[in-house]
Amino acid sequence: MRGSARPAFPSLVIHLEEVDSTSNELARLLKKGAPEGAAVIARAQTAGRGQQGRVWHSPPDAGLYVSFSKTYEGPPAGLAFAAGLGCAMALRDACGVPAGVRWPNDVVCRDRKLGGVLIEQVGPGRMWIIGCGLNINHADFPHDLRDLATSARLETGKVFRLQDVEDAFFGRMSQALERLEVEGFPAILQEWRRLDRTTGRTVRVGECRLEAAGVDEQGRLVAISGDRFEIIEAAGTLVWGAE
Repeated sequence: MRGSARPAFPSLVIHLEEVDSTSNELARLLKKGAPEGAAVIARAQTAGRGQQGRVWHSPPDAGLYVSFSKTYEGPPAGLAFAAGLGCAMALRDACGVPAGVRWPNDVVCRDRKLGGVLIEQVGPGRMWIIGCGLNINHADFPHDLRDLATSARLETGKVFRLQDVEDAFFGRMSQALERLEVEGFPAILQEWRRLDRTTGRTVRVGECRLEAAGVDEQGRLVAISGDRFEIIEAAGTLVWGAE
């Protein structure tokens, strides 16, 4: 039997000096006919976005700021988990950092945020933009982030070539996305759990303090408070530890 050919990934990589956000720029390019699998990388972002509308600190030449497009028919959790896994593995390969993943879309080291993923559906059909920010050569962070964020440089004392990180990123992301397509979300979830830094952590949801017990088969967070279980489907007002 002859399988259908998959689009090349990335099909196109556009490097820019500065943008408001790589995801915004890619959305504009998709409207102009950019192909599926196109990626935008910027040296700096002036309005990079994280979850819950938070600003992603994106100074020039300090991190890998990249967004790419992907058609995906399954539940969004599959795409988010695959992207987080690809980011963590790229950081391990390129920087030697023991990166892990934290629900729903954080890449962490020593409980500090090393990277993050933001997925957004665009246009008709099942086209998604996946935005990824990886902290690589940051020597410091703004005061309000110093206890929450870290970088490969702060973890290792080394400065890294961003091109090496980019190469590792696309290699690992391609593997993760192909595995999601071929083997489905259960295979991604199994690998994600191997790098899980969620279980056992304290989390606040509104006024409640809970302990994360893991992630269920649908990618939802399971948390415990005394004898009470909570199933959390979206990050919403969730805050990890002392964030």
